[in-house]
Amino acid sequence: SIAIPYTYTSDGEVDLTVNLSTIFIKDESWYKEGKENQVLLAHEQIHFDNAEIHRRMMVKAILDSKFTSDNYVEELKEIITSIWDNEYRQMQDLYDKETNFASRGQIEWNKKVAAKLTELEQYKATEVTVTFY
Repeated sequence: SIAIPYTYTSDGEVDLTVNLSTIFIKDESWYKEGKENQVLLAHEQIHFDNAEIHRRMMVKAILDSKFTSDNYVEELKEIITSIWDNEYRQMQDLYDKETNFASRGQIEWNKKVAAKLTELEQYKATEVTVTFY
């Protein structure tokens, strides 16, 4: 399983600091013994990279948002929830559908994901601070 845990701190008046990371949760993951191979591992790596793309999208959205001392908790939750529950889940489902769980289309997805990671390179920071409006 993959997750993007986050924490935030704020003085409630001037700024907000958010920490987000993409993690692999080994205890919540599984595989079929005897079925593991390099193709399957590469497929699963793209699932992780897709999560990292969406974490970077969260960072971008946080930096682009106009947080205030009154709305930052709700606004941050909306950003995280919207991107994780909607966009991320849709991309993961599309990936598995288009690759048939690693049996086709893998090379195209490898290229697509690598390009998106590069496009979002400037948002790779795991800690961001924004000033309230």
